[in-house]
Amino acid sequence: MVDRESNAPNPEIGATTVSKPRGRRNKLQAISATDVQTVLQPLAKTLPATRMPASDVIEADYATLSTVDEYAYEVGRLWGEASRTFVQVGRRINQAKATLVHGEFMELAQQRLPFSIDIAERLMAIARAVDDGIYPETVLPPNWSVAHALVTLKDDERPKALEEGLVRPNVTRREIAEFKRRLRKGGGEVDERAAARRELAQLLTRMERDRKRLAELQALLGRELS
Repeated sequence: MVDRESNAPNPEIGATTVSKPRGRRNKLQAISATDVQTVLQPLAKTLPATRMPASDVIEADYATLSTVDEYAYEVGRLWGEASRTFVQVGRRINQAKATLVHGEFMELAQQRLPFSIDIAERLMAIARAVDDGIYPETVLPPNWSVAHALVTLKDDERPKALEEGLVRPNVTRREIAEFKRRLRKGGGEVDERAAARRELAQLLTRMERDRKRLAELQALLGRELS
C-alpha cells in the first residue's frame, strides 16, 4: 500500500511517492478580492495602455496617406466639411427663429451665441440660399464670409455669375467683389442716363409751360400799355 502521507521511496515500485499538501484549499479560500487587487495593481501600472489616444488614432489614419491622389482627396474632404458646418449652423439658427418667440430668439442671437448677431444673420442667409435651392451646398466656398458674398448676388446677377464660372468652391472674395463692382457700375451708368433723360423731359415740359405763360403775360401787359 502506498503511503500518501509520506515522500519516502516505495520499495515495491522503486519510486518516491509525493504526498498531498495539506491545507492548500483553505489557503486559497482565504485570499480575498482585495488581496488580488493589492497584488495586481502595482503590476498593472507597468503595463502599456491598451487604448490608443484619439490623436494617435487620427495620426495613424493620416499615416496611411502616401500618394498625391490620397492627399488631394483627404484635403478636399476636410475642405468640404467646413462649408457643411456653417450651413448647418445657419439652418439651426433659422430653425430657432421659426420656433422661438421673438424675445427668446433675440436673447439667443444677441447673448447666447459664440458670435455676433451680424454673423448669425449672414449664416442664416447662406442656409436659406441653400435650402431654397438657389445654390447647391457643393458649390459654396468653405469660408462663410466668401460664401455670403456669393449668395448675396442679385437675381439678375446670378445668371451672369454662372456664365462666367464665378459660382464655384474656390472662388475668392476679391473675384466676387470685382464682379459686383463691374456689373453694378455698369448698371449705375444705365440708371444715371435714364434719370438724365427723365430730368430733361421734365425740363422741356417746364420750359414749354413757362413759354406759354410768358406769352400770356406779354399779351396781358401789351393790352394794358395800349
